[in-house]
Amino acid sequence: MNTTYELVTPQLAEEWLKKNMVNRPVSKTRVEGYADDIKNDRWQRTHQGIAFGANGQLYDGQHRLYAIIKAEVAVWLLITRGLPPEAREVLDIGRVRTMGDNLALANDAVSQPKRVTAAIRILRVFFGHSLAALSSTDVHRYYTAFKLSFDWVLSFPIVRRISIAPVDAALVFAWYTSQEEIRAFGEQVLVGANLGMDAPAFELRTALLAGSTVGGRSLSYAYKTLHAAALYLDHRPSEPLSGSNKSVFRFRGDAGAALVATVDARYP
Repeated sequence: MNTTYELVTPQLAEEWLKKNMVNRPVSKTRVEGYADDIKNDRWQRTHQGIAFGANGQLYDGQHRLYAIIKAEVAVWLLITRGLPPEAREVLDIGRVRTMGDNLALANDAVSQPKRVTAAIRILRVFFGHSLAALSSTDVHRYYTAFKLSFDWVLSFPIVRRISIAPVDAALVFAWYTSQEEIRAFGEQVLVGANLGMDAPAFELRTALLAGSTVGGRSLSYAYKTLHAAALYLDHRPSEPLSGSNKSVFRFRGDAGAALVATVDARYP
């Protein structure tokens, strides 16, 4: 058995995938996440790479190879050859490390990493990204950029049906437009403080407590939270909250500036 660092081109990846005789099903989401990192120069060298058996078959690394093809960019990877057949029995049998696990490992002080990761998945949609495709690098970048607003949201007690990813993401996103006013609005939403029946937060809490956050409706609640926040900032009374994304544009400029300023400084 031997291991070397090698530059894997898209053409070479295609050749190696022809040796992918028996492997687990390919995850499109994982491939897209890897490819996005590769294309945006965020791919990191690690001890993980590509592994071939002594019989020449591909044992490990199919998602990396598919990502290289999708990104159309060559990547340096650690290549191991000559693994015995029985090695396949112990490859990737441990519990898969989640995005939340990775965030906690990289940021010792992060509170509720799984909740933060779920919110980041929705937060990225506000910037035009897919709800499905998410990489560990994305999680670290967005948490770094929006740490102050995440810390604020996570400081509130957890309330069932209120403390959910769509609401978290929307409040984190809106916070940069007017921190003082969004703090007051957030207290109304998350705690129910200083609420009148004509308050946008009252309408939102009513919808959240009566509804379901399963499946695609999660984005709908995120958009309703942004709609209610916009009404609050404009000092307007409550109205039926829209589940469309039209309120995103009210806040995207300020949140985007925070993202660019923080992320570019850490990830040039």
